[in-house]
Amino acid sequence: MFCTMGSESEDTVSFTAIENEKENITSLKKGRSAKILHDIIKSSITQQDYSSQKQVFETALLHRDNDTLDTYMEYINWLLEINFKGPQNDTLLQVIERCLVEFNHNILYRNDPRYLEIWLLYIDSFYMDSLTEKRDMFIYLFRNKIGETLSIFYVCLLYTSDAADDMQCV
Repeated sequence: MFCTMGSESEDTVSFTAIENEKENITSLKKGRSAKILHDIIKSSITQQDYSSQKQVFETALLHRDNDTLDTYMEYINWLLEINFKGPQNDTLLQVIERCLVEFNHNILYRNDPRYLEIWLLYIDSFYMDSLTEKRDMFIYLFRNKIGETLSIFYVCLLYTSDAADDMQCV
């Protein structure tokens, strides 16, 4: 597959539009595309574009021709990109929960880094205010042997446990 460069005007992004919204943009661990941010802020991405792309993902999930977890990963990452003001989004939550439920009892995916990444996103995004609930989610993962062979699981568990212990000392 070859990557071709578009014209200079297509590749150049005006940061002026982004500058006015920078306080509302949440960061992602993987970073954000300036082009996508610019298009969203300038309303280049319409509701129709959003709906049609969402339908593409939903159709791919129904057909299950490819790696379904990979499709979920692409869908979730797309939702994170277009919802630049934060992960608190009903569609995002529904897609993440569907994915987690679908693969919950599938032994093949228990130690798949992508599946654990979705769990960690879920925990970080929707349990951000309660360290106790975060720790309970890690206990659930541990008891269900999800991510047990992946070092990132233990790093995140330790970080959450240390943060919870620090809060008890205050």
